[in-house]
Amino acid sequence: MSSRAKTVLLAGLIPCLTATVGCMEQVVAQAGADRTVEAGATVTLDGSGSTPKDQGRLNYLWEVAQGPSVTFADARARITTFTAPREPHETIFRIRLTATYVDLSGKATPSNSDTDEVVIRVRADRSAPEAGSTTDEAANENAAPEEEAGTDGLADEKPTAAIRSTEPT
Repeated sequence: MSSRAKTVLLAGLIPCLTATVGCMEQVVAQAGADRTVEAGATVTLDGSGSTPKDQGRLNYLWEVAQGPSVTFADARARITTFTAPREPHETIFRIRLTATYVDLSGKATPSNSDTDEVVIRVRADRSAPEAGSTTDEAANENAAPEEEAGTDGLADEKPTAAIRSTEPT
């Protein structure tokens, strides 16, 4: 067979192989836009913007890259959720999405994967007590100080200065 015939034969096979096997598109992960949420809110993470768009050709993995641990409804789903923690201070999460190409045989191709991160800011929960305090302490924080009653039923006066002894030692 001549080299020209081989070239024509190969040129005819390439579209056939492409139609049978499919082209391996470069993966681009899209974890969504950064946002701020209320404490206790359900946070939805959506990797639908990742490409290639054929969701059957991508594996997804959601992980906390920075911040406290959370439980995802399904860390391997294209779309998942978690509950924002109720903390007395702002909490910041960096959530990483890894999207990995899966060929038609179902084999993941780690060499064709991509990651993207989304920042989730959780507003402080003003109803949560500060760390180290109890709810009773927090409730009494602004209360007027109580006076101790003496034997006569009147409040005892508290000294404002210490008394020092002048006796020689």
